[in-house]
Amino acid sequence: MSNASNYQTLLNLLDSYSIQIPLIQRDYVQGEKEKQATEIRKILLEDIYQALSQGNYLDLNFVYGKVLDNQGDQASIFIPIDGQQRLTTLWLLHLYAFHNDEAVLQKLSKFSYKTRKSSRQFLEHLITHCHEIFTSALMPSPSQEISDSAWFLPAWRYDPTVASMLTMLDDMTQKFNQSTQLDLATRLQEGYLHFQFLDTKVIGSEDDLYIKLNARGKALSPFDNLKSIIIEQIILHEEQLKQVYHIDRWEYEQLFDGDWTDYFWHRSKENFDTDFLLFLTFFFRNCRIIEDIKDGWWFGIDKHKLDTTVLMSLYHTLNFLISANAEKVDKFLFKIPEKTKKYEDVISSYGPEAYLLFHVVIQYCAMAKRASLDATFMADDSSKQWFRIFWNLIINSNNTIDRWERALEAITEINRLSDHWQELLRYCADKKKIGVFDSKQIAEEQFKAQILLDHPKKDTFTQAIYNAEKHHYFLGQIRSALYLSLKDDKKTIELSSLEKFEEYWQKLSKLFEDMSEKNMHVLRRALLTYGDYRLKVDSQKTLCVTSPRSATSLRMLFADRYQEPNLKQFLDDLSLETDINTQLKIRIKAYVANKNHPFDWRDCMIMYEALWDKRYLHPNLLYTRKMSGKFLLLRSSKASGYTYEVFITSLKSELDRSKSKLTELGLKIELWGNRSATDDHCLVIYKEKENVLATVRYDYTKKCFTVDRSGCFTMDEMVTHMLAHY
Repeated sequence: MSNASNYQTLLNLLDSYSIQIPLIQRDYVQGEKEKQATEIRKILLEDIYQALSQGNYLDLNFVYGKVLDNQGDQASIFIPIDGQQRLTTLWLLHLYAFHNDEAVLQKLSKFSYKTRKSSRQFLEHLITHCHEIFTSALMPSPSQEISDSAWFLPAWRYDPTVASMLTMLDDMTQKFNQSTQLDLATRLQEGYLHFQFLDTKVIGSEDDLYIKLNARGKALSPFDNLKSIIIEQIILHEEQLKQVYHIDRWEYEQLFDGDWTDYFWHRSKENFDTDFLLFLTFFFRNCRIIEDIKDGWWFGIDKHKLDTTVLMSLYHTLNFLISANAEKVDKFLFKIPEKTKKYEDVISSYGPEAYLLFHVVIQYCAMAKRASLDATFMADDSSKQWFRIFWNLIINSNNTIDRWERALEAITEINRLSDHWQELLRYCADKKKIGVFDSKQIAEEQFKAQILLDHPKKDTFTQAIYNAEKHHYFLGQIRSALYLSLKDDKKTIELSSLEKFEEYWQKLSKLFEDMSEKNMHVLRRALLTYGDYRLKVDSQKTLCVTSPRSATSLRMLFADRYQEPNLKQFLDDLSLETDINTQLKIRIKAYVANKNHPFDWRDCMIMYEALWDKRYLHPNLLYTRKMSGKFLLLRSSKASGYTYEVFITSLKSELDRSKSKLTELGLKIELWGNRSATDDHCLVIYKEKENVLATVRYDYTKKCFTVDRSGCFTMDEMVTHMLAHY
């Protein structure tokens, strides 16, 4: 059997073999009426029509299969593994073109379906009756002539292959009936529609290949359609790809159906098409080939945008993905979709960050080309710094680049900076222009670059920085320790102390070893003993959430407020000799024991752990607000939702410690007036709800508790009074 360089036409193939579509193959679906199949059918017929009308060759890509050699008088049989759909469409077109040519019809009779008896019988009757079908007064609607014929069995209507063929015949005849100048039969005989014929003996086990190509179900694959468009452009730009980029067209095509398909097949067997389609969506969107990524974007792709530069980049990116080097930058690649997820469900889950990270890979491959496959990858400084710097910039710009319009600007900036991919570290150290990304992170990368290249202790300092950047919480953002290591406010590397950096970094690292919310609340309470560290968010202030990706996280607090005396003092007071968490608890205990300071909201938050509960504070916000003179804990993002006055809520927490005594007295306590910031926040005492014994409020003017708006009690006095009088 011929190799892939041997073009074949359907008639050539039928000269040598009978063609049998095997039982295991799916039905013919290119004539289905659902939207996706209709769009693909429209594109296919238009491409065929234009090629034949203009006398241009149209390559229908590879047809794979297995040949059963002839036995005795029996002709050799070709069993398609991939190409069934295209071969069937070609067969229908030839039937239409040669319905008056008995010699060609004899050849066409060597094509049959083994999937269903009804499909096989239908093809036989089409051969027998094609002349009357295509010369009927009902043309160009052969399906009506066929379904009205006495030979058409009613049961055939329920055969999906038959139904699909009828639709294709209608669309095909309508398309080609529009031209009286086109000699369709002659063009087909001249071989303007051809494909490349490849035996499974050349490409490996036909069973394994069949599974890879057909385990996708019955629906037409968008990937197959896109692959066809890409290969068409590869052929169009064959000479330029060879001369400029030294990329062989035949190798390119075979990789698409070989190693590249294998990669996605082994990566995501249950969801092969979706996975490969995700890759193409990411690639084409980043390369500005497409804008819309909704389901069906492939119908409107402008194939003329697939120029040699894009095809070169695609080639090297896919080659990189199948190499061992890809594992070294796995965090830059989009994740494998769940096997039950469809494309439209998966694509919406990716934000700008995923596209930017993947674009770093695309652009590196476009610049490094075959060097991206070198064994020194991520060991040589150029590749290591390219991925390291962009990881830090992208991951720490998530609050700056939060929509696609900003992502496009970042992609443009990555493209611009790729001119310096081999010396990106020096580019940063020289403080040359970097835009779009978070300005503070840019400054951090520039300062780190100076240390890595020019610090007197650069070798040791470099390793210390690399180790710090690996921390699971700080995500490469280490400027708090870096800037605290300076001997004054001038950010010059000569004033940066390696010893101080390592000391501050170890303290920060240990603070965030155990990320449980319980431990993080201990950290927040300890921070409050040094002062009000909260960050402003519109009209609210946050006690800083744990999530590192939030702009109001504890990570960002240390990154951007490191110069505040209270935060620096907090770190300076920590010792690396004893357990950090134990030190925080001792600090809290000492603060609570010290009564030589006014009792304020910070005291409440430090003393009463219960106030940090999600009943009172939204765990993903930790918002507080001073409103109408009251200090409020917010359970939502706005003061119009549930709010809790800090002193009254603290009193309830204090009384909960005496729960057994309250039960003994038959007393119940409850927080009232919490539905909004303007409510009358109070604590009621009752035995029966309809008979309230007392209402307790906090008077911010007198700085004490009142009972039914009279008296003035401290926290301890209030508890004693309630237990004694009710």
